[in-house]
Amino acid sequence: MDKIAIIGLGYVGLPLAVEFAKKYTVVGFDIFQARIDELKKGYDRTLELTAEELQESINQGIHLVPTWMIFVVVLSLLLLFQHQ
Repeated sequence: MDKIAIIGLGYVGLPLAVEFAKKYTVVGFDIFQARIDELKKGYDRTLELTAEELQESINQGIHLVPTWMIFVVVLSLLLLFQHQ
């Protein structure tokens, strides 16, 4: 399964993540937990998306996570490649 990571869910990153989510699983990262929380509740302060568009994208496969999770992913990859 193909996955795409988008770092930063502002004016550019969020619409980009939504478009990619139409065909791929997308993990969207943002440094602000409050931003992640409001997006999960269907509110986009940048007004790039309506609540309906945002909810549809989440249903299609966007996963919204705080940026600190990148460190978990990178550490996991490092450990994986170290054992190969």
